[in-house]
Amino acid sequence: VTGTGNGQGGVGVVGFTFNSSTSSSEMAGFFESDFDGDTDTHDGPTVYLAGYDNTNSNQYGVYAYVPDQDDNSVAIKGVYTGGGNYDATGIIGDASSANSYYGYGVKGYGDYIAVYGYETGTNYTTNYGVYANGDMGASGTKSFMIDYPLDPENKYLKHYSIESDQVLLQYCGIETFNANGEVVAQLPEYYSAININASYQLTAVGAAMPDLYIKRKVDETNTFVIAGGVPGKEVSWLVISERNDPYMQHYTDQRDNIIDKPEEARGRYLMPELYGQSEEKSIDRYLINNRNSSYENPKVIKRTIEKKEKDVKPKEVIEDTEK
Repeated sequence: VTGTGNGQGGVGVVGFTFNSSTSSSEMAGFFESDFDGDTDTHDGPTVYLAGYDNTNSNQYGVYAYVPDQDDNSVAIKGVYTGGGNYDATGIIGDASSANSYYGYGVKGYGDYIAVYGYETGTNYTTNYGVYANGDMGASGTKSFMIDYPLDPENKYLKHYSIESDQVLLQYCGIETFNANGEVVAQLPEYYSAININASYQLTAVGAAMPDLYIKRKVDETNTFVIAGGVPGKEVSWLVISERNDPYMQHYTDQRDNIIDKPEEARGRYLMPELYGQSEEKSIDRYLINNRNSSYENPKVIKRTIEKKEKDVKPKEVIEDTEK
């Protein structure tokens, strides 16, 4: 079905689905947005879609399927082309439930990349391909990957984030000792506002300095004093502190590193294969298959369409550890 609507408030296609029968397991609906009555503007999205019934069956606000083997096929595409200066959004995913431990605003499964973000702005200091307003988590490693500078056409280079059982920040520098064998090391002006409980590491550079020590710890000036050095020689320093900004002060349980699983996750695993368990023990699959009984985890659906083989040789990956 296709339809075209011209003019303010024009509607191309409108469809409603209502169901009170338990025999139907899938629902979908299509609605044009509400307009505010003004002749020039409207206060809703261009299209709003919702599906609902009075059963516990599977419901879809939007269901899109592309039974196509062509490259670059897209089931759903959201595009914003307005002239606004901020908060332009192609697609918003919102999942809220008072009766659930788990809600996914956007959830992706992919043979290559499950969720991909590409930043196209020009302000590269504050724009992000992916941004989390809150915590980020991963069962695997956290890394950056770039084209390998010495062979960018054929290889990638990966560096990994260092893991810790504490929420830590680190700062480093190199200083030159004065005539008294001392030096004042300067930390950022915001250091005391977001850090507590500093620890120090010192490394002599250019000469042996067995008497190196911290003469004064970090104070309100965000400086500390290193002594016991050789005049004119250098010292490399590293300060590691606990993060203590307002976020960490408010969400104090974010410092916990051993966490009890909620009731629905007990006896199940994030990655059951690592413990010799079957996919049936996956907490992810359990939540999908039991809360939406007719819906299968896309990771374990038997595909009816065969994928095209692509004769593409992947780049070699060179790995290292990022501090």
